[in-house]
Amino acid sequence: MTSELAMMPPLSNGGVTAWVARAFGTRVGECVGLNMLLYQIVDLATYTTVVTGYAQSGGYEVPSWLPAVVPFFVILLGLGVNLLALDAATEMLGAALLLVLLPFVLGVPLALGSEPVAWALASGQQAATTSAPEGDVNLFLSSLVWLFTGWDSFGNLAEDVAEPRHLVKGMLVAALIALAVYFACTFGALAAGPGTWQDGYLASAYGKLWRPLGLWVCFSAALSNTLIYTSELAAWTQLRANCSSDV
Repeated sequence: MTSELAMMPPLSNGGVTAWVARAFGTRVGECVGLNMLLYQIVDLATYTTVVTGYAQSGGYEVPSWLPAVVPFFVILLGLGVNLLALDAATEMLGAALLLVLLPFVLGVPLALGSEPVAWALASGQQAATTSAPEGDVNLFLSSLVWLFTGWDSFGNLAEDVAEPRHLVKGMLVAALIALAVYFACTFGALAAGPGTWQDGYLASAYGKLWRPLGLWVCFSAALSNTLIYTSELAAWTQLRANCSSDV
């Protein structure tokens, strides 16, 4: 749906603000732009908190000053990357993404000998958790909704894409890669045996496969959320509050 809306002529940046303005007028588009701005103030702030949490996860001792410094580091990195041209920022983010995935590229092959364990946990033949789940349905549903948000922000970059079909192809490839990464990472964690499955558990699980991977996964998780913050900031800088040129 995002691809279809983003390719509506005239092809321009603005995302949901531009789409609503075309359908309902400039004033409503401005209201949507303000709403998205307020939303991003709240949403972007969560990433610095998540990065701080991952810096403290995995059972590793961290200096007392680190949690206080990490949010400012994330903000400064996001600012620095967004001062670059969009093409340069994209190349940097792509290279950093490979670094994020590298511990799982190494960890999943280490788990290949434990397919029976992973299947037993995944199929329910054996309990995957060492403690009873809390059964918080609201947390489960909100997590699923959060995982599927953000695709509309691609519409803010429609004008920066060489051709409309590249936008469709890029979103399709991204969706498939995301699905594959979820499956692969979960398989590796299941192969490590039952666990707590709490925040930061992937670090503990992959640490069982090979101890150095535990710390590396903590770093990758923190870097991943930093990249999400930076890329989301880059996308939303293209959001237009005034859509009069798009109507």
